[in-house]
Amino acid sequence: MDACQNHYGTFGFVSPMVFLGQERWSERTGLYDLIKKEAAGRKYSGMLTLTDDEEEVVEFIRGHPPMAKSED
Repeated sequence: MDACQNHYGTFGFVSPMVFLGQERWSERTGLYDLIKKEAAGRKYSGMLTLTDDEEEVVEFIRGHPPMAKSED
């Protein structure tokens, strides 16, 4: 749902998306790779990360606050 909101700028903002669990989101489901591909060239492409480390999650969210959506 968040990927759709970011892709279309539903609420006028794009926000960070953190996928916690490399095995689940990349290896098992392939969902992270799909969303990364769909985000290519769009403003929210830099707002995606995949990690297994909780500290990286916090650091990423702090370093990527929501930003106003503009036309891509």
